[in-house]
Amino acid sequence: MAIDLFSKLDLNLIRIFLVLYQEKNMRKASNRLFIAQPAISKNLKKLRDHFNDDLFVKTPTGLKATEYGEQLAISLTPIVEQLSDTVNNSVIFDPAALTGVLKIAVSPIFATFMSSELFNAIHNKAPNVQLQLVNWSKISVDELKNNDVLLGIQHEMQDLSSELTGTELFIDSPYLYMRRDNFFSSPTVELTKKVDLNIATILDSDWNNSVSYFEKFSASQGQKVNVVFRSEFPSAVIETVANSDIAFPCTAIAHKYLGSDFKRSLITMSGKCFEVPVYSYYHIRNKNNRTVHWLNDVIKEIINRI
Repeated sequence: MAIDLFSKLDLNLIRIFLVLYQEKNMRKASNRLFIAQPAISKNLKKLRDHFNDDLFVKTPTGLKATEYGEQLAISLTPIVEQLSDTVNNSVIFDPAALTGVLKIAVSPIFATFMSSELFNAIHNKAPNVQLQLVNWSKISVDELKNNDVLLGIQHEMQDLSSELTGTELFIDSPYLYMRRDNFFSSPTVELTKKVDLNIATILDSDWNNSVSYFEKFSASQGQKVNVVFRSEFPSAVIETVANSDIAFPCTAIAHKYLGSDFKRSLITMSGKCFEVPVYSYYHIRNKNNRTVHWLNDVIKEIINRI
């Protein structure tokens, strides 16, 4: 007769096991669970005794799951997620009941042009939460994987980690922006033709790291773009463009905020509007998280208004 490991198992230990698996670090697991490290160690010993396996071994950076621990985590994760969804969905979701911190990583491009709208929309419906907007940076993917950040807003990313998933928020149609009295007067900028302008670009991790999408797609059409200025600060790019004859490619929603001092030309490729998807990204464990779904709906509403 097979040994019944389930009937005598404290289900609280399963949550501790999965958080240890996700964090690969005792201290991080302790912080996330609000349980002291000695208690984590004690519970890990219970798990090891119960399953007759080490489950984790120490490494220079933390913990690594054993082969059995890996298989156990992979099997348990969807079951626990389904259980969590079932329990959470039994209660009517009300954003006004949310408390604590909502931490969102936002591409600096979108943070510049939609932060106030995002705050007002969230604060009006969830007045008891503290909204933290942080710049999307080179560590944002890791923060999403570790659940240090709940949601991220960024252009479509290639080679997305298997631990993350995304929801398309909208299709952006970028423009080339320049000061109102710039000599350039065409209503469109065709990527298959040489662009007779000096260009500034905004550095944006996982999107415009060192070579902008404008350069990449121009190069794919055999055209070279003369980039003379790059900055990770959108305000620096905007101020520089406002006081020179250079131009910068940017989201369509920037037009509302840049005002009458700037004009813009639609970026096209082979006569068609150039389109770039924008996504919200989050850990796969949050794919059914109703707060995440609500935030996605809020962002979509803001974009529709803009």
